[in-house]
Amino acid sequence: MYLLKEWDSVCRALEEGRQILLARKGGILDDEGRFLPSHPEFLLLPTRWHQSEQEREALKPSELARSAASQAAPDLRVRLFGRMTDSFYVLDFAKLRSLDAEHVWTSDFLEKRFAWGKERGLAVIVVRVYRLANALALPAHPALAGCKSWVEEPSIDVSRLPPMTPVLSDVDFSKKRMGIRKKLR
Repeated sequence: MYLLKEWDSVCRALEEGRQILLARKGGILDDEGRFLPSHPEFLLLPTRWHQSEQEREALKPSELARSAASQAAPDLRVRLFGRMTDSFYVLDFAKLRSLDAEHVWTSDFLEKRFAWGKERGLAVIVVRVYRLANALALPAHPALAGCKSWVEEPSIDVSRLPPMTPVLSDVDFSKKRMGIRKKLR
């Protein structure tokens, strides 16, 4: 089973249904620094790597307040399962700006991510998120650290995941998804 490492603040927004998209450039250790939406189903691993350093500029003020309220470092417990429904590579920053109400990041932060590296652009994936009935505790090991988006965890068997429920109803998810798709076409 693959884990996608994502900021704790973003995982909270996904879990609360306030966000259904991820905007990724890629970690330094990713394939040439570019995020590849390689795994259509994954568990979300909440992290604070880089979040603490960048959150003042990266998160909208309302999200900063939420982040300050939960300053404890996340443990290695996974509580969310994601299923990618759509994937885009966005080369027009105006399209990303049109999604401002759909995510927790500031426009300035997304613009810096958009312009970082050899290529301009960001991968945007739409994710249907499910809450696991029981969080999975992961053993700490070096593969979970570092600037790599995807981590394989062979000890987790997808057929043995605990029961899960969608964060959003089918109707609510579909409305949000169609709104994002319309803006990114």
